[in-house]
Amino acid sequence: MKNKFSLKINIKRTLSYIVLLVFFIFLYAFLRSYIFLLLITVMTIMPVFSVLSALQTRKNITLYILSLQNRISVDEAASFELTVSNKSYFPSPECKIYAKIENIFFDSSSEIEISLPIPAKSSEKIVLPFAVSVVGCINIHIEKILFTDMLGIITFSYHSGEDRQTVVMPKPNNSLIFNVTSFSGGINEAEESKMKGSDFSEVTEIREYRPGDRLKDIHWKLTAKKDTLMVKERESLSQSRLTIVPDISGNTEESNRIAICSSIEYSYNLAKEMLRNSTSVNIMWWNESLFDFNESPIYDESSLEDAFIRLLNGKAQRSPVDVRQMMKSCRKDVISYVYVHNTGEVIYNV
Repeated sequence: MKNKFSLKINIKRTLSYIVLLVFFIFLYAFLRSYIFLLLITVMTIMPVFSVLSALQTRKNITLYILSLQNRISVDEAASFELTVSNKSYFPSPECKIYAKIENIFFDSSSEIEISLPIPAKSSEKIVLPFAVSVVGCINIHIEKILFTDMLGIITFSYHSGEDRQTVVMPKPNNSLIFNVTSFSGGINEAEESKMKGSDFSEVTEIREYRPGDRLKDIHWKLTAKKDTLMVKERESLSQSRLTIVPDISGNTEESNRIAICSSIEYSYNLAKEMLRNSTSVNIMWWNESLFDFNESPIYDESSLEDAFIRLLNGKAQRSPVDVRQMMKSCRKDVISYVYVHNTGEVIYNV
């Protein structure tokens, strides 16, 4: 990391120091005391030494962000660690760190200021606890560090540019009740009803009826032709595809953030429930900048986490969007989906 420094002279403190030096010069002129002469000599040398030592310090000061978890859940207690290292032999009595904490998903931010001294030949570590009440991608960015020489005559501004990110995932909710078996049957029926002619691409085999087969799987047209019960052998439940569409539109004001979080949390836990029942799903969300849907397939826990990290690394939509209308316009191929509106309404389109 390349250090970018600038400096500023503290005019008020410099003038005060000059006034004090002139005062001692006048005292020496009238009193001719060697004590005042010694003080004048020290006060003349000290600013030069202080500035030169600060110039040396600026070459040896670095800042790092450590121990930031890559992934946390909403309201989970977490922390990040700032380490300021000074490898020079000269301390800085006053150091200020200016940091910005941004939620990229909701396009919001807040600023913090940390003050501490920097001893010579040492590292100072600061552990800052935090918790986030909404989902998103949190970026912690160190904007700059200000530190002074020993006399406070000059202030160096160190533009760090150091940053770290963590994704705030939805809360797991194992109490979600959802009838996967009946819904997956609805998916199959809806898909078949949309097919043209006798296209059985979602049916692996047509065979004779066996005891235990469901009546809803009987192929009635073929049964009438063959005078024997014929059954549609469907693909396994793990191959059924349900698309979950969370609503991330509206605005990014505080009240709507909670609504969008609820929509994402329900979608996340619904996908987990489907996976527990060996049903893979898709997650799809509207992308305002592309004017199209982003989509991620979910096959297991790892792809579930990756899909929602991808969603939260984007941005919530500032303007309301009629997602169901967009589905009809842009994704006519998606037959069965669950639309989770940010008002709390859950619409099953099967």
